[in-house]
Order: sequence, then structure tokens, then C-alpha cells
Amino acid sequence: PERAAAADRAGPEGRGCPRAERGLLHQVPAAAVGGEQGFDPYPYDQAKAKQMIAASGHDGATVKILYRNASQGSTKVFQSVQQQLTELGLKVEGVPAPNADFYTKYLQQPSVAKRGVWDIAIAGWGADWYGNAALSFFAPLWSGEPSFPPIGSNYGFYNDDKANALIKQATNAKTQDEAATLWAQADKQVMADAAFFPITNPNTANYKATQVNNAVYMPSLQQFDPANVWLSSGKQGG
Repeated sequence: PERAAAADRAGPEGRGCPRAERGLLHQVPAAAVGGEQGFDPYPYDQAKAKQMIAASGHDGATVKILYRNASQGSTKVFQSVQQQLTELGLKVEGVPAPNADFYTKYLQQPSVAKRGVWDIAIAGWGADWYGNAALSFFAPLWSGEPSFPPIGSNYGFYNDDKANALIKQATNAKTQDEAATLWAQADKQVMADAAFFPITNPNTANYKATQVNNAVYMPSLQQFDPANVWLSSGKQGG
């Protein structure tokens, strides 16, 4: 939790394009079922963070941050977090990784984290669909041992009985209203345990020509669905 209070989302937000980014305060984004009622469990408070770090006995501790050095966005987030943690008296070591190795040689190999090669990894995820979107990402990220790498994406080995039960209940919910309530509870449980620190909820800029019709954005593709577009008659093949 002291790490969660120690980082300011306003710093890395934008990654050079402020209008394309929004701060993310918890796991389920506002556009998804269960994320409608936002909350901020760890507002930035440098003074409080310093007190908590000192009280924990980790003042001056070294934090190793894994990031993709070929990615401008990942590098900027690392630099921002590094600066903020350094101001709190912590020592920050960067663990730069090529894009090809970031997941396969670091995150998806359980032994690497257990050896202490990295403490924090700057990674991201995205929902596969709209609406009850947490179905597509919450269990792979936070459902205990079944979600541990290399099978899942629970790279920090988070395992909490209460969270596991809430995720199972939300997954099996009979109605959208029931799912919304349960996902919101699961969200708060994971955040209470500071399993991760959300930084930003990026928008994606997609462009289309005026003659392209029915361009529907698909989260799973991170692009317009090419199977459902058509061109206006008489224009470039229409």
C-alpha cells in the first residue's frame, strides 16, 4: 500500500499525448459492468508515503522495475515512477527488456520473479469485449493459482480466498446487475490488497477515410472490425 500511495498518476499520464490517456484508479474501468461507481483507494500523498515507508522499515530499499525499453510509453512510465520513488528515499533499478523477451523470458517464467529479478513490472491488459468485460480479464489476472504464469497473467502470484470467491461468483452471475455488484466487490478486494497499481487507461486513436462505412472498433482487435466495413459506391472499389 505504501507503494500505491507513493506514485502520482498525473506524472506518467499522457505519455506525450495527454488527450489519449486517462488516469485509472482501480481494476474495472468505468465503461465496463462493475466499474460504474469509481473509487480511489490510494490518492497520491507523498508525505504519507514517506511515513508509511519509514514505518515499514524499508526506507532506502531497492526497487527493481521491469519495463520494455523499446517502448516509448513504457520507458516514460518507468522514468516517471523512478523519479517519484527516488524522491521518497527509495533506490530504483531499471530492468530493461526487449519487447520479444518481456513476457516470454521475464513475466511468463515464474522462477524469474521468485529469484527477485524484478519487483514491479510495467505491463498492461485490455478487455476483449464491451459490457460485462471483466469476464475476459479478471480471472486470468487475479484468480489465485489457476491464473499463475505461464498459464495466466497473474505475474505477482496474487492469491486471496475472498477475491477468488468473488471472481467465481461474478463469473457465474445470472444477471448483469448481479455481475456488476460482484465485480465491483472483487475490484475493491484486489485494490485493498494492493495487488497492482493502475496508472492509465489509454485511448487508441483510429482513423478512417470518409468512404469507409460501419467502422466498428473491436477491443479484442484494437482496431476496426475489417469483416463489417464497406466502401461508398464509386469510391476506391466501392
